[in-house]
Amino acid sequence: MLLRPPADLINYNSKSLQTKIKLFRTTAEAIFMEGTEMARSLVQTPGFYLTSFPGIGVVLGGGIVAEYGGYRHWPPVDNIASYAGIVPREKQTGGIDKAPLKGHLPMDANRILKNWLLQGAYHVGTTKHPMRKIDRNDGSHRLLEHYCRIENNEGKSRLSTAKLLLEIGRRIVMNERIYLPSEWGREPAPSEEELFLYLDVVNKSLNEKWKSYDLSGINEDKNYLIQWRKYCDELKQSSKEIIWHIHFGMGRFNSF
Repeated sequence: MLLRPPADLINYNSKSLQTKIKLFRTTAEAIFMEGTEMARSLVQTPGFYLTSFPGIGVVLGGGIVAEYGGYRHWPPVDNIASYAGIVPREKQTGGIDKAPLKGHLPMDANRILKNWLLQGAYHVGTTKHPMRKIDRNDGSHRLLEHYCRIENNEGKSRLSTAKLLLEIGRRIVMNERIYLPSEWGREPAPSEEELFLYLDVVNKSLNEKWKSYDLSGINEDKNYLIQWRKYCDELKQSSKEIIWHIHFGMGRFNSF
């Protein structure tokens, strides 16, 4: 048998709970507004293509692009990896003839960016590609295979995959291409049915990641999501053109 609490305590707890609920809803609304603004900024840059990575959505992709700034000025991958603090710094001792010695991971790096990259490495390394819905592929892709290989060897899977993610992501952003499992673009060429199915699978995956964000009012010429959809529609007009683009590694279908 439970004792009834004092009336004053019931009244206080009731009002306190109402206030906390209002605070929770206000905080959730503020977070959503920030996320929407991030999405609106990201979709107007080639950073949009980072969301074609399995496991990477608008928040992770936007966080990475925001920390690096204008994509046209991204330095080589070794430099941006060092800036994020995911590779050890090297020291040259004993003259130029001796190999540089690797030290510890830098403590003065961009910790926010490092956190984004390590999160991204884990998600992309444990998420299968949506192409698993096509019989030709089991969902494996280069980043997942790399992560699993390092993990099985008891290595630093997140750090290693983060650098590979940067390497591939930099090329994707600068060349405005989507991420593909490496088997596409090789012999045998995908059938026309597979190609159409693949386009639908990728579009559904991207639409799912972006559906929660209000992108209204953005000029279509600056909206990379709309441009991607138009690109797919144009390719579907000619099956020969699709085969040429994918099989020979041209356009936005290059695999890495």
